[in-house]
Amino acid sequence: MDYLFDYLLFLAQAVTVVVAILMVMSAIASLSMKRQHAEGGHLEVKKLNERLQHLKDGVRQAVLHPSQFKKVHKQDAKANKKEAKEQKKADRKSADRKSAEESGADRKSAEESGADRKSAEESG
Repeated sequence: MDYLFDYLLFLAQAVTVVVAILMVMSAIASLSMKRQHAEGGHLEVKKLNERLQHLKDGVRQAVLHPSQFKKVHKQDAKANKKEAKEQKKADRKSADRKSAEESGADRKSAEESGADRKSAEESG
């Protein structure tokens, strides 16, 4: 009976050691997985505009008379077309402004380098 008690005590100690080692290993693995995941971040962006526009059209179609829906749909299409045209014009205008600023900066740096050459020639 004494041997059985000693054997069970040994078995309990061995299981405790194995469980402790497994817990440490799992903690290390978890930390390494988190670190790998943090380095390779991922961001996903979804456009909801079209989906919401389709939902809005579906509700309007269900609520309005077909002729009224057609009229409202045409008005929305015209407004969207006009807005896209204005956005394109604004984008073009900002691109022109940006290129003008860049060419002005290039011109300024060229003038500065020319002035540096003149001062170097005068001193040399």
